[in-house]
Amino acid sequence: MKASRILIVEDESITAMDVAMTLEIMGHIVVGITDTGEEAIAIAAREQPDLIVMDISLKGTMTGIEAFRQIQQIAAIPAIFLTGYQDLQIVRDEIGMHSEYMAKPFEPEDLLAAIERITGQDVSASG
Repeated sequence: MKASRILIVEDESITAMDVAMTLEIMGHIVVGITDTGEEAIAIAAREQPDLIVMDISLKGTMTGIEAFRQIQQIAAIPAIFLTGYQDLQIVRDEIGMHSEYMAKPFEPEDLLAAIERITGQDVSASG
């Protein structure tokens, strides 16, 4: 498996660190962690990650969906959205193509399966 370069955008620091640790254990490279959409756009432009793990609710004035739309104008980087929303149909309608979504809380294996679906790589064989 080729290591993916992943940007984490999450407003809950414990969740962000947990996601980062899970990804690094599986051999991925975390290119940045931020809790605002504005900084996510800047990091994505600078680092050109392979994938973004993005919370929908962020600190600051921008949602994860708004940040994702602006990032898509820079590069077609896929995203896995994390959400605490109970109605996932709302999320599905908003995020569109090139993305997956997961309800919080989630299990590490669910995140890894989502990465596999979006990248087409088998992530379960590494570690």
